[in-house]
Amino acid sequence: MAKIDVFYKAPGKKSLPHPTFVHLWLSGYSSDEDENILLSPELATNQEVDYYVDDLVKQLEQVRRKAKKILEKNKI
Repeated sequence: MAKIDVFYKAPGKKSLPHPTFVHLWLSGYSSDEDENILLSPELATNQEVDYYVDDLVKQLEQVRRKAKKILEKNKI
């Protein structure tokens, strides 16, 4: 299953000042034989679809909070 995370770049002590920026990225995923990125296993019921979509939404909400904390912490 997909894992979503935040990647960020902040100015270092010896670098020129620049704003911190973040990227949201897939930090883990699986793929099929055609190299398609899969965000879930095979889903066969409405309940399975709801479960995995809800999990992706939950991950995105966590990443949103993490990204905002990073940006707030690194304001220059």
